[in-house]
Amino acid sequence: MKYRHLIYLALFFGALFIFLCWLLEASPRNIGERLVQLKEMMETRPDILLYVTVVYAVCLSIPYVPGGIGLLLVIFAGFTGVLYFMAGTFVSMGVNFLVGRRYPIVMKIFKKLLEKRLAKKDWWPKGESVSIFHIIQHYLEEDRFGTKINRLIFKLPFKIRLSEKTIIFLLLILPINVVVGGGGGAALVCGEESSLPLLEFMKVVFWAHLLYVCIPFAIYFFVP
Repeated sequence: MKYRHLIYLALFFGALFIFLCWLLEASPRNIGERLVQLKEMMETRPDILLYVTVVYAVCLSIPYVPGGIGLLLVIFAGFTGVLYFMAGTFVSMGVNFLVGRRYPIVMKIFKKLLEKRLAKKDWWPKGESVSIFHIIQHYLEEDRFGTKINRLIFKLPFKIRLSEKTIIFLLLILPINVVVGGGGGAALVCGEESSLPLLEFMKVVFWAHLLYVCIPFAIYFFVP
């Protein structure tokens, strides 16, 4: 489907808008006033920040459940929101990483679900073993958007070595992230397959999510 990524993005922000209206008991007409009130609360009440952080961490840890609510922390609380956002991200993905590493029964169930999702993709060969390394490889080589990213990588003025950390970084920031279940699903698979210790994995998570907060952090300065 042409432009499907833009359609998914539009649907996500549309759902986020509806959620905000419900959360603030607002209508599209007075949503602006309610957002100003929300910003004031999140800047002055740490308990609200903590509540949103907990909800975000829980959503992020469940594969295929959008964790976009965490971006509200950044948009409405600025730098303090970034700290809470990162804290929720580290807790959620760190726990999932350890679950994927220590509980094979969980991974067996998740891998079956992931196989079904991958089977719907034209670029995924039938019968291929589910692995983050195979997923990234086929995505960059066979998917229409992935091949564009692949060409862009080779056109960079400096050479990027496709190490294990680089592959995990790409898995976290590219649209393929949605296929593997978002951050929670990616952390589960990385916990099972990656040879990285938890601390090294969290460093990759930090740099990947630092990219996520750039645009929301800029939006913060335009919210009255």
